[in-house]
Formats: sequence, structure tokens, C-alpha cells
Amino acid sequence: MNINHIKNYAPTLRISKDNISFSGKTQTNLTPIADTVSIKGSCEAKNGLKASSMKLSDIPEFLELMKNTDEVKPKPTRREQSGLKQVLTELIKKEEGYDGNVCIIRDNNGSGKIIAEGGVISYDKKNGYVFCVFVARNMQEKGLGNSIMKTLINQAKEKKYEQLSLYTLNPIAEKLYKKNGFKNCTSAEAGYGKGDERYPKAVYMKLDLNKEKLP
Repeated sequence: MNINHIKNYAPTLRISKDNISFSGKTQTNLTPIADTVSIKGSCEAKNGLKASSMKLSDIPEFLELMKNTDEVKPKPTRREQSGLKQVLTELIKKEEGYDGNVCIIRDNNGSGKIIAEGGVISYDKKNGYVFCVFVARNMQEKGLGNSIMKTLINQAKEKKYEQLSLYTLNPIAEKLYKKNGFKNCTSAEAGYGKGDERYPKAVYMKLDLNKEKLP
């Protein structure tokens, strides 16, 4: 597979133009759930929750959160969901030459549901593509999106990736990415070729990890 397979699932691998907040200003009394093991490079949100690596058994819930967020419009078709499920499965199992990671944050209010998620996929172990960064509606503005992004960036640095790239239609999300060091660029510079004609207003961004240092 190559990056064109990711672009085929564009509706599920983007942040839409609808508003979504990742300010991280809201404080809560949440603490990490006991049965979640934090992954290396995981960054803690202001509410104390940390990211953990996603397992195969988490995929249905991962897709459910994606479908229930306001950021994905139009809603992904069954074919697109099936394609993304395949990508996630092969990424977790490290098949088809995939490298990268998918991380999630679970709530500790008794439900233990996935409340934030995101991933990075690479085909050459040099360039990574950020995808599916979503936060549950009722858990936004708690720093969870920022925690997911910092975790993905730290993992990419540990893996010695040279660059991370993404594209978005959401100005709020764009601010989050800029906060984490991403710069605006062309679709070609981000590794997406000429870009996706379905989303001509997409903003492409990249992060040069050679200029970044691990915290």
C-alpha cells in the first residue's frame, strides 16, 4: 500500500471545517484509569489522562467515535469504514510494511470509553502521516487533542522519522497543529502529491522532525 490508500479514505482521515476545540484550558478531576498502560512518549492531558496504544479489539470503538464526531462530514460510507478498518488492523499488526502507531485515551468515569484518538502511519519509516485525530464531543476543550498530538510526535521522534504531515479543513485544528510545530506547506511538500480534488480547500501541513528535539 502507499499514501493513495490513505487518500481513498479521506473523509475519515481528516478534520473538517466544523469547529472543534482543543484549547486544553478546562480543568477536571479526572485521573488515569487503572487498567490503561501508558505508552512510551505518552503525554498527559491537563486532566491527568494519558494515551495508550490501541489494540485490535479497540478498532470497532475507534470507528464508532469517528462516526459520532461532528468533524467527519460527509459521514464515511461502509466501504470507507471497511477500508480504514483494514488499514488500522494492518498497522497494529505491522503488516504490509506498515510502521507507526495508533493511540487512544479512555475515560475513567465508569464507562471506560474511548474519548480521544489519533494515529500516524508510515510506509518508509521516514515520513509519517497523521490521521484520525478525534475527540468526543463532551470531552473537548480538556487538552486531549493536544495530548494525542504530542504523543504521536514523541513516538515519531523515537522512531527517527524525518517528517510528519497532515491535512485539515478546520481552522481550530490548524491552530492545534501549529501549536505543536507544524507549518503550512503545499500538498506535494506534505507528501500527498497534487492533493485531493474532493477537498480543494484543505490546508496541508508538515513538521520537520530533524529540527525537533525530544523533551
